[in-house]
Amino acid sequence: MASQPRVNSALVVAIRVARTTKPAASSSQLKVYHFIRNENRPEKAFTTERAKKAGKANACSGQIFVTVPPDHFGPILAEHDPKRNRGVLVGELWEDRLECRQWGAHLPHVAGIAGQSDYGAQSVALSGGYEDDEDHGDWFLYTGSGGRDLSGNKRTNKEHAFDQKFEKYNEALRVSCKKGFPVRVVRSHKEKRSAYAPESGVRYDGIYRIEKCWRKVGSQGFKVCRYLFVRCDNEPAPWTSDEKGDCPRPLPAIKELKHATDVTVRKERPAWDYDEGHGWRWTRSAPQSRKAIITGHSGEKRKGRPLANKASKMKRMVKELSCEICWKLMSFPLTTPCAHNFCKSCLLGSYTDQSFVRERTREGGRTLRTQKIVKKCPSCPNDISDFLQNPQVNRELMDLIDSIEMKSNEENAGSSEEGSDVLDKSEEDGKVSDESAPNNDETKATDKQINQMDGTALNEITSHDGDSLVNAVNSKTEDAEEETPTTTGRITRASKKRKTNTEKESPSTIGRITRASKKRKTNTEEENLSTTRRITRASSKLKQAENELSTPARNTRASIKRNANAVQNQLPAKKTLKS
Repeated sequence: MASQPRVNSALVVAIRVARTTKPAASSSQLKVYHFIRNENRPEKAFTTERAKKAGKANACSGQIFVTVPPDHFGPILAEHDPKRNRGVLVGELWEDRLECRQWGAHLPHVAGIAGQSDYGAQSVALSGGYEDDEDHGDWFLYTGSGGRDLSGNKRTNKEHAFDQKFEKYNEALRVSCKKGFPVRVVRSHKEKRSAYAPESGVRYDGIYRIEKCWRKVGSQGFKVCRYLFVRCDNEPAPWTSDEKGDCPRPLPAIKELKHATDVTVRKERPAWDYDEGHGWRWTRSAPQSRKAIITGHSGEKRKGRPLANKASKMKRMVKELSCEICWKLMSFPLTTPCAHNFCKSCLLGSYTDQSFVRERTREGGRTLRTQKIVKKCPSCPNDISDFLQNPQVNRELMDLIDSIEMKSNEENAGSSEEGSDVLDKSEEDGKVSDESAPNNDETKATDKQINQMDGTALNEITSHDGDSLVNAVNSKTEDAEEETPTTTGRITRASKKRKTNTEKESPSTIGRITRASKKRKTNTEEENLSTTRRITRASSKLKQAENELSTPARNTRASIKRNANAVQNQLPAKKTLKS
């Protein structure tokens, strides 16, 4: 180890993370990042001194004149052009790709596709980069990107080295094909094979839509991604003398589709489609931008890349201090001579069935020299058998792990306490709201249900304050005379039990009354009013009867008979109160 010292990478990462987690107050002056605001850039696109040597490919652009985000779909309208108030018109010509970028038609300086693989493509440029391209003006066949070897210091390469796949920019074009998004198209004078390219500069040719995409074997023997673009713009093309824009047209016949693979055809209605009254327009809302708009106002501040929060740094530190066998935070860490860290139990447990030397004997009984058993490190081919004979726990690393565990436990405890406080507070608020709920609603509901009842039957009468629940008894005198003191005791116990359950039963009782009242026919208002009055008088009589039940037994039978007769006389004939 002294001859070949190894750096402990886990400790290095832990030290770096610990330094970056120090509070800002203890750190020195923050690093200032200088940048040029959009309004401070020149109106003419410029290049830096360093970029002039390599050409304008690495150049910086001038001021952006339009107020659209970088991932804006569709045409650039007058509302996005605060400088000229007319937007980007079809046939507009620029000197080069840098000036084209300033007006937002196609943002990349070199790349032919502007888009995101999970979002869609906003624009493409026809500049003669691939020999498989076919340009027919109102429609063209476009070849995807990739397939060329740009390893080393190569900036361009005309030769294909591998197959193209639907990924990155190619996948962005396929997403636009599936959803029917509008794609802006610019043509460059570098496209020498096309009769529709401008003689000089870069020209904006309007909106196109991708109808199909597929893969086929290209002219160089490797598979390429192909896309069928069809023009669908409200303004006429620059090479025609028409006064109106495009109308829906049948798709052209593509011969190469017979031998194509991975063909993708749109199955849903396109997001950009033709309307008889308004022309080409969005049939649904345009995709919402995921990037900031370049407005050019000096009051807005440009935000740099945010630093990782404390929790993510702690996770990174825990990951670096994990055992390379069990991938958990190390316990009793061992650092091998090859600078790898493992738990003591994990490392020794992986060699439990092996000894350190092997005994050797010959057939004649002669004993040979013992052979050392090579034990390789679980993470590298180095032999650590000598280290395993007397492994020593890395005390510094173990103290660091203990401190990390303590901090993480404190943070978890603090967060759990805050969550419990919030939960307790919400429960208390709920209890207070339940207790403070007024009883007037119950009273109104009960009165309403009683008013809707007819005089034929009444299941139960419930008071809104929950003090008592009166059950009507049979109005027959014979049953009243046959009641005994035992029956009186059962009634008393039942009434006490119902009193305790009044608040729980009252909602269900009201529900039963509601269902019964809906099934029965309603009488006239006068009959309902008279029935309610009779029920009120009967309930008062029954309350008196219930109070008299607690008197001595000699008065019980006579009082029940007297109250039953009174109830029978008050109620109409053949109508009884059911319990």
